[in-house]
Amino acid sequence: MKIATSDWIMAGPGSLFSFPFVSRALLYRLFDDNISVLICQDPNWMRSETYVDIRGESWNFTMKNNDTKAFAYLGPTAFSGINDLVKQPGIEFALPATDRRVFEFPRVSITLEPCLLHPDGLIASFAQEEHCEVRIEDSHYSVESHITLKRVGGFAPANLEAVPYSRIAIVSKDVNAEYGINSNLRWSLSASGFVDDNIWPPKFTMHLRRRK
Repeated sequence: MKIATSDWIMAGPGSLFSFPFVSRALLYRLFDDNISVLICQDPNWMRSETYVDIRGESWNFTMKNNDTKAFAYLGPTAFSGINDLVKQPGIEFALPATDRRVFEFPRVSITLEPCLLHPDGLIASFAQEEHCEVRIEDSHYSVESHITLKRVGGFAPANLEAVPYSRIAIVSKDVNAEYGINSNLRWSLSASGFVDDNIWPPKFTMHLRRRK
């Protein structure tokens, strides 16, 4: 299995999207700016379930939640530990419902904007533990996962509509470039998964990394 830029991975409950993950907690390690950024939704999120029939089997996964609040924690280096990150003062912000919002920090700016993801591109994750690595087409990046990934978009009901999420983009002020799979900036992204629904601080089961 390969991941296209139109695909997205339901890494766990939540409504934060940063390609390719949807999750409630995303951890950025921004090596060129030498900082860590943890963005997560309030642990008191509420979730709704959507059921998709996959070749006769019913799987359920979270498509969105009702929480509109999130927090950002910035660590002093790109290698800050997760326990140290959550000890930093959390910066609270509202997830945008209609308008793009930009939050300025000394070394980076963080943009949140509403987006729609269509179920056709859905890759779902399940609690079964399985180590795998899948490549992202037309890039030098791959996703390493410690839980099972299944491409389910092609089996989604035809009338299942695109679902709203909050897309996150982080821009390095030093070079005025966004961290992403098509940039030359050095970074990694981790997402929490279903197996860690109720754990705080979150644990991360999926990782976007540049291949060596």
